[in-house]
Amino acid sequence: MPVIKLNRFGDPSGAVFDPAAVVEKARQTFPDVQVSPGDALAAGADRAGAAGAPEHSVRTLRRNQQDYGPADGFEIGIDGGETIQGRARRYDVPIHRSLAPVIAPALD
Repeated sequence: MPVIKLNRFGDPSGAVFDPAAVVEKARQTFPDVQVSPGDALAAGADRAGAAGAPEHSVRTLRRNQQDYGPADGFEIGIDGGETIQGRARRYDVPIHRSLAPVIAPALD
């Protein structure tokens, strides 16, 4: 669940986010931001197809890519090796803390 979610879905003005502009603003604010290459929604659909997901699931992911993309994933390092992760999409920008440093020790 996102810690922060900027949302423009259904905005009466019809305004949407420009994912590239959101990421650029993040770079200006956090110079060490890491940006995932390519469209995160397209990559998810590709991974699902390669993993043998049912065709209807892959079609849904592709439709989401068309409806909500492009999506630029980004990550900002914070103290303790944790990260803040986000995904800038056309209608929303969910941002959350990574749980990986919390979960990983429990898996050992």
